[in-house]
Amino acid sequence: MTDVDARQQLLSALYKRGIDLGPDDVNWAFESQKTNAELTAWIREYLDSSTLLTRDELDLYEAVQGKRSLDSQPSDTVPLQEFDIKDAIDSLKASTAAIEKHSITLEAQRGALLAFKEEGSRRQEISFFQKYGQESGRLLFAVSACLEHQTDTILNSTQVDDLLHQTKDQLSEAEKDSTRATAIMKAVVSERLAADDQVFEALEKLTPKVSEVKALPVESATIDKWTRALASLRVLEAKANLDANLKGFGDRGGQTSDEGTPALKTELEGLQSELQTLRDEIESVVQMVIGNEIRDPLLKNVQSLEGHSRQTRNGWSSYILTTLHHLVSQLESLNSEITSLQSYNKTLHSLTTLLQEAFSESPHNTQCKDDSTRAIGPNAAPSKLRPAAEISGPATYATQALRRFCASLTDSTNTNIIGRLDATTAEATSRLRGQHVAAVNATLESLSKSLGEKQREFMRVTDQLFINSRGSSVHLGESGLEERLGRLNRGVEEVAPLVARADVR
Repeated sequence: MTDVDARQQLLSALYKRGIDLGPDDVNWAFESQKTNAELTAWIREYLDSSTLLTRDELDLYEAVQGKRSLDSQPSDTVPLQEFDIKDAIDSLKASTAAIEKHSITLEAQRGALLAFKEEGSRRQEISFFQKYGQESGRLLFAVSACLEHQTDTILNSTQVDDLLHQTKDQLSEAEKDSTRATAIMKAVVSERLAADDQVFEALEKLTPKVSEVKALPVESATIDKWTRALASLRVLEAKANLDANLKGFGDRGGQTSDEGTPALKTELEGLQSELQTLRDEIESVVQMVIGNEIRDPLLKNVQSLEGHSRQTRNGWSSYILTTLHHLVSQLESLNSEITSLQSYNKTLHSLTTLLQEAFSESPHNTQCKDDSTRAIGPNAAPSKLRPAAEISGPATYATQALRRFCASLTDSTNTNIIGRLDATTAEATSRLRGQHVAAVNATLESLSKSLGEKQREFMRVTDQLFINSRGSSVHLGESGLEERLGRLNRGVEEVAPLVARADVR
């Protein structure tokens, strides 16, 4: 610390503390060597920022000094330490988290109570398990009665001809729809092919851009040739300038060679050798400069042009390939639709052929048509109905159908027809019974699954609601009642297939 810095620091400290001492009062202490060194050491020790009191610290010190005494009586209050405050904050955070968790639990219990209240209002004095048993029995009885009624209706139906004609009409409508769909498909395919032709024409115009390779304005070999020629010219120019300078220097040296000292001659010879070395290095330096400043930038530009041209061709190629892939995918979709339509038309044609063969080969249909034709004639004799005893065989639904629609059949012609109709009726009955069993099982399964899900969901809600209670669980009914309901459900599942297989005629 210099004298000027020490003096300035002392004056600044005196001014900040309001001490009425100026420069004239302290300059005399710095004039003497002895007092100067002592004062400088004192300022360095006591007026440093680490030891000098601030204004606030000084005010506090003066306030304490003003009292001149401290409280001699010790206080019973224990001062709070920093770790005590941290422990209190951690305790508050833990209690807050516990309160929030408890509030979440209370919200869940509140939601469960509201759901329980809503479920209780819907039950209306009927417990959940009683309602489950009643609905199961009622639905099973309704399904069984409905299926039995449909079975009786179908088995008692004798409108075979109406069913055949209805099937024929449906096939005719299906053929019309198929023809209409075929025409629409032809129009769509024509439009698609026309659009694809336009796309192909546009792609043909873009094909030259893919195969087109633009010639570069300058090739790398030409650039190398030009740079070598330029380097040769610059080397010749530099050597010519150097030779001219050497010649002029040699002329001046020749004029003064007789008057110069040997040391001067030696120096001149050294300079000439250095110039000769410089002359030999001119070519390599010029080639390096031209390579860095001219040749390399030109080659980089040529390479960038080649890369841009290649990237452009690749972009057009990718666009053309993507377009072709899209066209192929559209054609494949149309092909799949056309294949499906062809298989559908083939199936319709087969069904129509089989139906026509059935109409042509059916003796029942032929006989009925002959009877109706004979009855329509002007001289037709009235046909007499044969009694039921003349038709042999059991009184099945096929026999009833023949009696109703073709009463003029004889014993020699009705045997084959009745056998075929009986076989058809038995097959239809077995299929219907199988459908009845499948429908009953599916209904019972869906009903059991639905009610079981509701029951499990309700039990989950009630278990969550009473999880903090004394027993940690709840049951809405008696244990004996629940067991009886379980046995009832198992009994219903065992009896349902037997009911389905029972003869309902």
